[in-house]
Amino acid sequence: MSDRWRILVVEDEENLNWSIVNSLRKDGYVVQGVMSGAEAIRILWSEEYDVVISDLKLPGADGFELLQWLRAYRPSTRMIMVAAFGSDAIRTQALESGVVSYLEKPLDLHLLKEELRRLLQQTGFSANLDSFDLLDVIQIITMGLLAINSGMNRLLQMLRSLFHALFFRRCSIVQSMLPWRTVQNKRRLLPHLLEKR
Repeated sequence: MSDRWRILVVEDEENLNWSIVNSLRKDGYVVQGVMSGAEAIRILWSEEYDVVISDLKLPGADGFELLQWLRAYRPSTRMIMVAAFGSDAIRTQALESGVVSYLEKPLDLHLLKEELRRLLQQTGFSANLDSFDLLDVIQIITMGLLAINSGMNRLLQMLRSLFHALFFRRCSIVQSMLPWRTVQNKRRLLPHLLEKR
């Protein structure tokens, strides 16, 4: 993603739309506001946005229809859904369908900005976790944290080469695109590098 996030606000209440757009622009985001789901889809066909902030009830296409369109045609775009009224069932449906956050009206702009900051702090790694076991996920997270926290360029380079060439299952290497001797050498090198921390 670029240094300045691009945000599309889809809100049919004109004053609220204007308020969100201007507040986020003051914070340095690139923001555009539209009043309907159909207009949002038209814009999203030609332009990429990092985040869509959308009302649940919209003319043209509601928030769930817009979310479904995003998942099909712009899967890397994240969505924050806003609803004037909402039950726990609607919140659960929205979160299970893929929104990153669900906020209720009256909208608290500070809470919205906090959600955007949280999104900015998330890592760039994304994957469908259905194909991973819990131990695989723990291993990936641990290796990433070791590389970030240690500050050792050599370890980071080694981990990058391993991730591009090794495939893990239940914390064991199941396939290697490296010669086995290289894999064994890197396995021996990892504990040695970690001791230097």
